[in-house]
Amino acid sequence: MCEILAVKKNSHGLEFSKEAINIALQNNHDGAGFTTFKKNRDGTHDLVDLGHFQTTVYRPAIKPTVNEKVYIDYTTRENSDFITLYDDRGAEKILSCPNSLKISSPDLLTYAEEVAAVENWLDTLKIKHDFNYYGAIKEPSALTEGMRKASPTVIDAGTTPDKEIVESLYAAQQRLAANEVIIMHFRRTTSGPGAKNTQPIVGNRFVAIHNGVFSGLGDHEQSDTSEFVSNLEKLYEVAALRGKAKEKAFLEAYLETIGGWYSIFFYSIITKQLYYFRNGASFYSYENETMYATNKERFPNKVTDTTVYQ
Repeated sequence: MCEILAVKKNSHGLEFSKEAINIALQNNHDGAGFTTFKKNRDGTHDLVDLGHFQTTVYRPAIKPTVNEKVYIDYTTRENSDFITLYDDRGAEKILSCPNSLKISSPDLLTYAEEVAAVENWLDTLKIKHDFNYYGAIKEPSALTEGMRKASPTVIDAGTTPDKEIVESLYAAQQRLAANEVIIMHFRRTTSGPGAKNTQPIVGNRFVAIHNGVFSGLGDHEQSDTSEFVSNLEKLYEVAALRGKAKEKAFLEAYLETIGGWYSIFFYSIITKQLYYFRNGASFYSYENETMYATNKERFPNKVTDTTVYQ
């Protein structure tokens, strides 16, 4: 669906290579972003760096007739037997994924090869589709008032070539100082295309970095993560919570009401707490929890002992 890469500043020289960052971007080519946090002695975190980068996004060049569906995007889950198609209104069509397609493991094919394989398969099924890029969407990307104290801030409001995105993310990783961690996100759209849905999602109360799908949320304008954060903040205001213990319990309770699978980071702008929750989505860590990744193939070669992060 999407990918998350995270690494803490360390004395072992462990980092994600430009190649690994590029592969994550090519496999999830609907935008990228990052956040950098510094851990304080009292256990709180400061948000010290944040960026969004918008690539081209899918739009149908084929003009559908009345009641005709043209599927413009698709997703698969690792080791899944199914593929999900999406039309320009966000409607889904789930199909059995043949073994011959070989796209259940994203490292077997490049992103372009995977798209071509899916298109050829759909042609044989006579399912109308259009995965061609149909121009770039340029939408403003801005921080909320509560986030403007974060410095330095890197924001890219327009579209950016892939090479520049990779270089920018690698440079942000290189800027890590003591007690800092960078969390990178690479998006594959399932709902809500465009820069305003590129992660991290920045609200008035929370910043969210999410991999997975929240059932019943999101449409052709707003992503499921964006709607999730919007609903979360409305409930948070009503609850009028005070203190990190109640805040964490609130987040846990809210997640239990939402169906789907997820690997998600929350940063609370109010309490400066950084939270992580997971349900079903893959997320691996190096044994000393220096590095984290949705796909363990992104780790450097020297990292061989990985565990599922809880």
